[in-house]
Amino acid sequence: MIDFFSNSGDLFGELGNQNVANYLYIPTLGINQSTFLFSGQRLWTVTAPNISSINLTWEKVKTLDFGADLTFLGNRLATTFDWYESRTTNLVGPGPALPAVLGTQVPRENSGEIRTRGFELELSWKNNIGDFYYQIGANLANNKSKVMSYNNPTRILSTYYEGQTLGELWGYKTDGLFQSTDEVANWPSQSFLWAGKWNPGDLKYQDLDKNGKVNNGTNTADDHGDMVVVGNQLPQYLYGFNASAAWKGFDFSVFFQESANRIFIYQKYLMEIYSEDRPMAHFI
Repeated sequence: MIDFFSNSGDLFGELGNQNVANYLYIPTLGINQSTFLFSGQRLWTVTAPNISSINLTWEKVKTLDFGADLTFLGNRLATTFDWYESRTTNLVGPGPALPAVLGTQVPRENSGEIRTRGFELELSWKNNIGDFYYQIGANLANNKSKVMSYNNPTRILSTYYEGQTLGELWGYKTDGLFQSTDEVANWPSQSFLWAGKWNPGDLKYQDLDKNGKVNNGTNTADDHGDMVVVGNQLPQYLYGFNASAAWKGFDFSVFFQESANRIFIYQKYLMEIYSEDRPMAHFI
């Protein structure tokens, strides 16, 4: 005989997101120390106040969640599944572009939206054989966030842009190492990455747009030159395993957790490997 029990439901809610800088709605005065000496002292100066919006408010996070809890075989086998979508609206971002004669930064405003979709799955089995009890389980989760809208008309890559997947990493593809000075001379120009002399043994970067030079174009999503998305620095597909056992007052448990796909960029250069006439490792 197979016993079966299920419990499922959905939930929708909205919360304020306070994970933004403090006091953005208050004009502030910048304080700096002068680089010039007056009577042998560097004076402190105060800059003009920035322009702030009194209407600036928290970002709003709306979440929709569907879930199900299922048990089988007399509660020995259990599973839990959740699918959710979260939308962050009223995103705090830059205001519309204004002429430089404004003399200060453009006030920030509530605009833009980020959508996050993900799931969580958990399976477990528990049973006892006489005085011996054991339990094993596994879980898997993943989510991705995408920028649905943002005030970035040029879609420059240095900030959020519409269509961006959060955590994405842009970089250049390589084609091995230079083998000779002739190969260096005949390769597309890499002076954008390193203005010094390239030598055999240095990395060869691919000229993907075939314009005779390796660069990032205008550094926008529509004109990114030879840069491509090389990965994502946010963890993807988090998974874990756990197990426990007990017998006559003795117990044991173990837990393991990992992510299946994540890329790190190490920005600490090994300076001793490169001399002054050799390019350092280049990361974007």
